[in-house]
Amino acid sequence: MRVTSKVPGKCILFGEHAVVYGFPSISMAIPLNSTCIVEENKLNSIELNFKTINKKYEGSNLVDIEQKIPSNYSQFILGLNSLGNKFDIEIKDIRIELSSDIIPNAGLGSSASTSIALISAVSEFYGLNLKKADIFNFALEMEKITHGNPSGIDHTTCLYGNILFYQKGKPFHIVYPPDDFQVLITYTNQEHDTKEVISNVKRLKDEKSHLFDSIVDKIGFYTEIAELELVSGNYEEVGKLMNFNQDLLSQLNVSNETIDKINEIALKNGAYGSKLTGAGLGGCVITLGEEKELKKIAKIFKSQGYWNFLTTQDKNGAIATK
Repeated sequence: MRVTSKVPGKCILFGEHAVVYGFPSISMAIPLNSTCIVEENKLNSIELNFKTINKKYEGSNLVDIEQKIPSNYSQFILGLNSLGNKFDIEIKDIRIELSSDIIPNAGLGSSASTSIALISAVSEFYGLNLKKADIFNFALEMEKITHGNPSGIDHTTCLYGNILFYQKGKPFHIVYPPDDFQVLITYTNQEHDTKEVISNVKRLKDEKSHLFDSIVDKIGFYTEIAELELVSGNYEEVGKLMNFNQDLLSQLNVSNETIDKINEIALKNGAYGSKLTGAGLGGCVITLGEEKELKKIAKIFKSQGYWNFLTTQDKNGAIATK
């Protein structure tokens, strides 16, 4: 038997960092996918193949694999162990292949997407019939190794797809903009360490609590307005709110010169709004505007060595099939 799961990535439109502290956010699933293939291995061993980076680990059991695998991949062993312990199954004699189109450490949800892909595929392979809420919980525990204190927005968006209004501890809902809504995503060519950035933001909260509270409260306020303008298709106003959000993120010290440069170029060339997406201090920038202007801006960025793509939302979310 062979099972394949595909899970999209994501970008945050509004509310990063504030979402960790209970404020609302808006995120969008994007059609870059992580893929997990699980099949029987007749060689009486477990094979864990990270195809994207061409690394393969083999052992007779998970303990063998855990001793060989680098610590930055330990979340996948945690996920497999958790499934085995929860359902009293011995995970053995299988071949697992993980690959992803998503740039790692770029704010596009690669960690959440691959975690969900693994849990979804293994669940389907063993007939565990996990509900999405269960997959979310397993994947979130895996993510704590990478991100420390994840809000859950990445997992929810990658799992369910669409554009979501998300607030920690509350039911999320789908946001329905006009069908022509799209953003330009541009990579800064700088990886970021999400766990470190979140830790830095927490330090600001602890040291300058009044300033921090004022900033995240405004981010939450702009996010709520942005949902209304997005649904109305008032993209110019959405763009202005993106710029306000970017200014506030700069005050949280999560922007940098490259992000500021990309935003400046976009705005000078007709974009309505442009901001970092995800943790910041590298990663990606999202830009909103008319399609003609976005295509022009994309060419400018490519000429300067910045990978980018123009995208609409992914509406499928996580899918696992035999």
